[in-house]
Amino acid sequence: PTLSLIKTTKNRKFGGFTPCDWKSSGNYVDDKTGASFIFSLDLNKKYDLINGNKQAIYCASNHGINFGCADLRLNQSLKDGISYANSQCRYLSNNNLELTGGKGDNEKFETEEFEVYQVIYV
Repeated sequence: PTLSLIKTTKNRKFGGFTPCDWKSSGNYVDDKTGASFIFSLDLNKKYDLINGNKQAIYCASNHGINFGCADLRLNQSLKDGISYANSQCRYLSNNNLELTGGKGDNEKFETEEFEVYQVIYV
């Protein structure tokens, strides 16, 4: 399980949590527990999986973290990322780019800081 935190160069703070394992499989990973979510620290808001979706993360070797269908994704360099909010999304609904503060169905952002923590249950 991991907790990912991102701060953009525009001082937006958001991230995600998943109990799923990250691997370079090139596939979606289903969260059978439904515990995965993304969040905005700026808005104090949590976004759960929507529409009965279980595809919590997408694992690939050509980018960093990817929650949902690029609802929140860091590119391979980890310096830049993108957030989508369209009909394919797993967490964000259409045109809901509250995470990045953008408008429309996608918003690119530049990463100032990025941290990933392993969550250990006790």
